[in-house]
Amino acid sequence: MKKTVILLIVVGLVAVGLIGFLLGRGDSREASPAAELEVTPAETAETLPGEPAPDESAPSAGARALDYAALYASHDPAEVVMEGPDGQLTWGEYFYLLYSQARQISDYFDSMQMYYGVSDDWDDVAEGEDTTYAQLVVDSAAAIGRQFLAIEGYAEDHGVTLTPENEETLRQMLQEDMVNACGEGATEEDFDAHLKEIFMTRELYDRIQRTNLLYQENFNQVYGQDGALYDEAAAVRFLEENGYMAAHHILLLNSDETTGEALPPEKLEENRMLMEQWAEELRAIEDPEARLARFAELKAEFCQDGGKATYPDGYTFTPGTMVPEFEDATLALEPYGVSDPVESSYGIHLIMRLPLTAQNLVFGNSPRTALALAANADYGQALQEKLDSLQVEIKGGVDSIDLLQFLQAPVTE
Repeated sequence: MKKTVILLIVVGLVAVGLIGFLLGRGDSREASPAAELEVTPAETAETLPGEPAPDESAPSAGARALDYAALYASHDPAEVVMEGPDGQLTWGEYFYLLYSQARQISDYFDSMQMYYGVSDDWDDVAEGEDTTYAQLVVDSAAAIGRQFLAIEGYAEDHGVTLTPENEETLRQMLQEDMVNACGEGATEEDFDAHLKEIFMTRELYDRIQRTNLLYQENFNQVYGQDGALYDEAAAVRFLEENGYMAAHHILLLNSDETTGEALPPEKLEENRMLMEQWAEELRAIEDPEARLARFAELKAEFCQDGGKATYPDGYTFTPGTMVPEFEDATLALEPYGVSDPVESSYGIHLIMRLPLTAQNLVFGNSPRTALALAANADYGQALQEKLDSLQVEIKGGVDSIDLLQFLQAPVTE
């Protein structure tokens, strides 16, 4: 059973991935509300499933180890190997990108060997890719380097700087990482010594952390917290162009809320008749805002949808998100229109379509307003454009390093 290799090269999670992975950080700080850039040459992190028993019949030979020290010594740490109009990376900095990606691949090899008996090596072609694992590491390091320079360049373009609150966050993160890496009571000297073991300097550590927070501040200072500075009309256009629709609904379940047992036919018919009465009452109210207010009252009192606490003002969603019956009924309505009772696998719905507004709360794993969602998408596009147009010179042949030349002998028993 072969799994696609894992590379953490998503913008905004760069610092968490590159530092947290090697320091053993247990948290997963969210970098920003901004969208991920579509620039990665490989898939993002996928956790191996469950806790399967190791394959005891697996061969003991594993992937060959990379000689990181020899690779590091192939260039002067101070040599500039990546340079753009707004910044540069030295070999010492660039090497850490290579090292962190290679370490993740190496751990992937170990996991696949232990759990599935699969023996991959650096010169094997990665599943789902058209290149070897060794080349994926090189490609990924170059992609991450470009992303760093794009984030820093965007900040330069827009006059974005870190705030005093950011500086305090950096101080707290340093303290946490010192404890995670070196234990309670660790000094900065202890931490610096640990960083040296993983080919990192304090300067690079600080740059990664600052760039991660700068990624956040790009969004906050240009678009405002939760997109507060973004144009509301543009947010509504974003919803319209992407097929969003919005609806209130009252749901009466077809099963008992306490026991989960199916309701008897007579109770289902009672619910249907009640819905028909409410629909008739609501349609008789001519003023749309008054109709909406009455619908909200009925919903607050009778609706059995477990999501109504999170979405008290209704759902804003894209096609394919809701059950087909709900979606079809919504599409058939004009704003403030009220449906007939609609049956689905959940129960009976009464639906009122709502107009799209910038303050609608969009359905998803992390609910946010349409304003925040649209601003997020705009930032993602702007940062992608910055990345696409970024003129970066890669020097010293570091984008074509042959990692296979730095392999040690395979591990055998």
